[in-house]
Amino acid sequence: MKKTILISALMCFSAAIFSQSLLDKPAAVIKLIETEPISSKLVNQNIRILETNARRSFTEEEKMAVLDSMIDSALVVQAAKRDGMSITDAQAKQYGIAQISQAAGRLLSEAEFTQYIEQKSGQPVSAYIGELKKQLLIQNYISEKGKNDLLNIAQPSEREITAAYTKEETSFINPEMIRVSHVFFSFIADQFTSPRMMNAIEKEAVQKKAEDVMKKLKNGTMTFEQAVRLHSEDQDSKVKAGDIGFLIRNDQNALQNLGASFIDEVYNMTVGEIELVQSIAGVHIVRVTDRIDKKFLKLDDPVNPAEQITVREYIGQQLYLQKRQEMFQIVSQREVERLRNDAEITMYKQNLGWE
Repeated sequence: MKKTILISALMCFSAAIFSQSLLDKPAAVIKLIETEPISSKLVNQNIRILETNARRSFTEEEKMAVLDSMIDSALVVQAAKRDGMSITDAQAKQYGIAQISQAAGRLLSEAEFTQYIEQKSGQPVSAYIGELKKQLLIQNYISEKGKNDLLNIAQPSEREITAAYTKEETSFINPEMIRVSHVFFSFIADQFTSPRMMNAIEKEAVQKKAEDVMKKLKNGTMTFEQAVRLHSEDQDSKVKAGDIGFLIRNDQNALQNLGASFIDEVYNMTVGEIELVQSIAGVHIVRVTDRIDKKFLKLDDPVNPAEQITVREYIGQQLYLQKRQEMFQIVSQREVERLRNDAEITMYKQNLGWE
């Protein structure tokens, strides 16, 4: 198992990460600017998490790599503090909210973020923020020490880009997709106070409201744009005449938020058609504005119709990020070796219970 000082995968959303017995024996004790024990209980908990993810038991060499990674992380955090680096709780929280929001596909409020972390970890969000501060200190320290190395990474050549495209040519494909605008009537009650899913009677009232608006569209007494402006409860699409962009049939986010029956029904519509369609989230007056057939992409085609970036540019970005990650790891290993030479490290393998 490749050693790395960045052990965020061990830390994310695990109650085990934050718990440590007062009677816990150290697996190691380090000192760069201060004496710090590395918990044997925590080492073994991290190993169990990784073994569960890998679905196999680790060898002693792999277990030692986990312990080494934890020592390396602790050394880098101490070195960052020694050099005057710091991360505030607010900065860590902002970073955490951004990361979880990206995974969720929407911006979470602080309350939603706190609820998500505490439900996943079973611990106060302050514990998660504390671990996140350490991870950010590690990233900042290595980035600063490797500043020149990272700045001098060469951009991918045309030959590298072409080779990467040729290797994965069949994976560059735009699936069939449709572009949709809607007037949305939500099934969520009390959205800004105590959000809850409506009961059957309340949902019937929402359906009736949507049907009344639909009648006005059919008899010409209201335009679709007017219906969006006056009645839609989707604030994000409201400012775009109801446009919610392209829907892909097997998009997991759309399936989770809208439901398979909604996607199927909308895919059966033709461009320009307007229909009343119910989803998991509510009732929609849907208008299909565009349909794009499945297409294999060439290097200069856009990655998808909603973006300007081409396949060539996308591959270039990915190759550059790969080079940057590789350089970051080289710098990490170099700096950790220096810190290990400067630090006092005492190992207590007998406390780990591996034998």
